[in-house]
Amino acid sequence: PIRHWQKPQNDRDGTEGIVICSVAETEELIRRAAKWNAQRMIVWMFLTGMRPCESVRFWSNPEWGWNLIDLETGTIQVLKAISKVRRWREILIKPALRAWLEKYRDHESWMTCNWRDKYCALRAAVLPPEKIVGDVARHTWHSYLLASGEPWTDVVLQAGNSKEIQLKHYARLVKNKAGVTRYWDLTPDKFSE
Repeated sequence: PIRHWQKPQNDRDGTEGIVICSVAETEELIRRAAKWNAQRMIVWMFLTGMRPCESVRFWSNPEWGWNLIDLETGTIQVLKAISKVRRWREILIKPALRAWLEKYRDHESWMTCNWRDKYCALRAAVLPPEKIVGDVARHTWHSYLLASGEPWTDVVLQAGNSKEIQLKHYARLVKNKAGVTRYWDLTPDKFSE
């Protein structure tokens, strides 16, 4: 070994901070979020893969939000000004997200009061400490998208990450392949009011 070299603490082979929720954890987050008037944003992040900062930007600007969602073409535009890495990307609207968009279409914004506090409290109430990571919804979405067999080109365009980054961080995180279909079927009718 190299003299004076210190091994990084908690090194998880390049996946430090990359964690995902199980389908059951995702369901519980969505269920509990309804009681806190935060369901719209939890669903939004878990079914679009947007980072928390991107989601807040997307819904905070009245010129964006619904104006960047095209249900006819089934796409969501993530402008450079919204994206964390300042690159445009387009997210495809899957059937579960479409159902949620239709459910909440009368809401001008999906942002709610005290969003940051609610997001932190919800994760702390449902997830084990090692999964309380800001981008857990994006990591979950990304991993389930790859596990569903989406073509690499589509995933690259939607996530804004290279294939190499996806292989390194996300491609092997979903262990329960049976849960993939269940994840993409998290529609409003699965949750009581």
